[in-house]
Amino acid sequence: MKKLVNKKFIMVTSAVLFFSTVFALQVFAFGGHGRFGHHMGMRGLVQLDLDKTQKAEIANIIEKLKPEMIALRDQIQQAREKRQSLQKSQALNEDQVRQAFQTMNPLLENMFVLRAKMRNEIRTVLTEEQIDQIEEKRAQRWENRGERRKFRHKMMETWLEMEAD
Repeated sequence: MKKLVNKKFIMVTSAVLFFSTVFALQVFAFGGHGRFGHHMGMRGLVQLDLDKTQKAEIANIIEKLKPEMIALRDQIQQAREKRQSLQKSQALNEDQVRQAFQTMNPLLENMFVLRAKMRNEIRTVLTEEQIDQIEEKRAQRWENRGERRKFRHKMMETWLEMEAD
């Protein structure tokens, strides 16, 4: 019976790890945070009933900021790769880890500011109703995110409570 429980646990854990890895690779492919303006809710923009003028104005905003976002994304990616190589290293060099972290912070800050700038520029193009729709979708995603986090924590607790073979 114990072997059957262990097999089920291994299968469930493997499936969760597989899908988590696939998701992480998709996020990683787009610089860690999806395509341009992900935090504005580009998924939400696609679902809105935008007229041609709104679409054109939003496209212009994105195109205007795109070169700077790409450059920042590439710099962040390089900093992440360096940080990850330090994390995987057998010997911990605390100064190098701190330096890698400190190098990455201003880049992330600049990306955050750039996304906020884009978000605010796009908001000027939208109607109040459209902004409300985006905020509603965002709240739903946050709620779902919390549920997924609870599930992962429960999986970890279950794993830790299981007896070792």
